[in-house]
Amino acid sequence: MPFSHKLRDLRTLSVYIVKSKKGHSLAELRALNLGGKLSISGLGNVGSISETEDANLKDKQDLQELSLSWSRSSGKMKSIVRAEEVLEALQPHSTLKLLTIQGYEGMHWPTWMENNSATHNLVSLRLVNCGKCKHLPPVGKLPFLKKLEVSGMDDVQYIEEDESYDGVEAMPFPSLEELHVERLPNVERLMKRETTHMFPSLSVLYVYKCPKLQLPCLPSVKDLTVWRCSNEQLKSISNLNALNQLHLRYSDQASYFPEGMMSNMTSLATLEIDSFSEVKELPSDITNLTALSGLSIQDCSKLECLPEQGWEGLSSLRHLSIHNCEVLESLPDGVRHLTSLQSLTIKNCPVLEKRCEKGTGEDWHKIAHVPHLKFGRF
Repeated sequence: MPFSHKLRDLRTLSVYIVKSKKGHSLAELRALNLGGKLSISGLGNVGSISETEDANLKDKQDLQELSLSWSRSSGKMKSIVRAEEVLEALQPHSTLKLLTIQGYEGMHWPTWMENNSATHNLVSLRLVNCGKCKHLPPVGKLPFLKKLEVSGMDDVQYIEEDESYDGVEAMPFPSLEELHVERLPNVERLMKRETTHMFPSLSVLYVYKCPKLQLPCLPSVKDLTVWRCSNEQLKSISNLNALNQLHLRYSDQASYFPEGMMSNMTSLATLEIDSFSEVKELPSDITNLTALSGLSIQDCSKLECLPEQGWEGLSSLRHLSIHNCEVLESLPDGVRHLTSLQSLTIKNCPVLEKRCEKGTGEDWHKIAHVPHLKFGRF
């Protein structure tokens, strides 16, 4: 009995793997009235365009989440059917809410993504390792999209290329709350033509290995994470003045923090600086962060000193941690003015730890008022 006949009454099918052998084609999905979540992998194994059309995804109106992956069977060198034809034929119903496309081998997006006929109601979209595409579909026009992830596309320069947006009536990304851009080595800007009203709802921005990306003014963004950033990218971070959390991680390119980078971040509560291997000193305006409650400095192997002046400005700082900063030799005298500080953690900083030894260390008097102290290897 064919696979589809056996499962005719099935309503949920979390994973379906397309194989070249009989009984494992996309046509087996035709008769299934699927709902919920469906993940289809092995799309490089599709044997004919007719079997793709037979999957009949566009009539499965109860399907809420769809994942399409182009992984192939080992040993199969080339797909029989062009990826563009496969994706065109896999048009889902317009009620779909979450869509992931992974490993897509085509150079162009299907009509149903370019005109948003099947993606209009999406709330989440992930485009992962679609490396042959030089641009994205018009994602800025999706009215209900709340989360967008774009990663592994070497030639993409802009997240949104459409330049027709003007004013409040044509607001790009009206509902987007969370944006992840990862491994996009040539992306330069989020929008080709930046506007005053872009990304009005964006709260979380995650950037990984996008060294050319310049961040615009985004007054709604509260949480920013940047991995592998350059000196130029650090300068553009100053455009995000409403940040509540800033995580800067792993950079062997950035050798300094730009002057004034944090001067206007009056709402910043959490700052993490992790693995900046070439930086020798922190930005002096870090002491202007009056709302800062948590500061973490880790794996900055060449960091020689902390700012000497202005520590009394960090009136809200409650937690300070310094890990693996081997050449950092002392704490500034201003640490004595951190009257709100509740915990201080120093780990794998041998010279600094010795200076902070209780009663005898040269810096002990600067930290004696802190209720919770933790030193050493742990």
